[in-house]
Amino acid sequence: MQEVSGEKFIMDTLIQITVLCEDQDKGQKALEAAFGAFERIQSLTDRFQKNGQTTSASNDVVQINENAGIQPVPASPDTINMLERSYYFAGLTGGAFDVTIGPVMDLWGFGKNEQHVPADGEINKALSLVDYKKVQVDRNPMTVFLTKPEMSLDLGGVAKGYATDEAVKALRGADIQHAIINAGGNVYALGDKPDGSPWRVGVQDPRGDKGIIAILFLKDKAAVTSGDYQRYFEQDGVRYHHIIDPSTGKQARDVMQTTV
Repeated sequence: MQEVSGEKFIMDTLIQITVLCEDQDKGQKALEAAFGAFERIQSLTDRFQKNGQTTSASNDVVQINENAGIQPVPASPDTINMLERSYYFAGLTGGAFDVTIGPVMDLWGFGKNEQHVPADGEINKALSLVDYKKVQVDRNPMTVFLTKPEMSLDLGGVAKGYATDEAVKALRGADIQHAIINAGGNVYALGDKPDGSPWRVGVQDPRGDKGIIAILFLKDKAAVTSGDYQRYFEQDGVRYHHIIDPSTGKQARDVMQTTV
């Protein structure tokens, strides 16, 4: 059994994939297909400028955001799938998960360099643009429309998980039975190890004092961890992280870390 591993920086995180199979060439081709899935989803959902230029015209999220309040925009099946999934979880959580949080994320500077604590008035103005029910998704034709001007999608909470699922499909399509994907907190264990044992995935201490605080045993399952230590800045001794409560426009403070 050959082990083939690779890593790439995609979707603002380091993606690591390890494949175990009988042939090195087969494993390498499977890796390329899996990384290709991440790159495909990134090309559709990365809403930030790169090197002073806007992202490609084929970037669905950029086009949808630029046409907010103007007109529906053609979108790929992947984008439609992500938005439908997001709508489901928005309803399930009473709006605690909302992909129209883009204006608030921009206000805090997450995804950009100018991070700062905004004034309450600024937050309230941005919150007036947050409402997942104002996203119109149509499968015939395949279009998306943000009904209010200046609304903005941010698929950061769903895109990486969706891309991981697509990468798993690519590995299965390449007849890979044993693999593990680590996408910066999104981990998927495909099958088990060749000896029949499950994959072991550590959950870190959110403050780093105790190292690993739990071990998960996974087979054909995912584990996703997010915490206030992953993306944050500090101002006047206070930590401001990227997990924003759409009801307040401010940091969710109840927990330091969650693993699902």
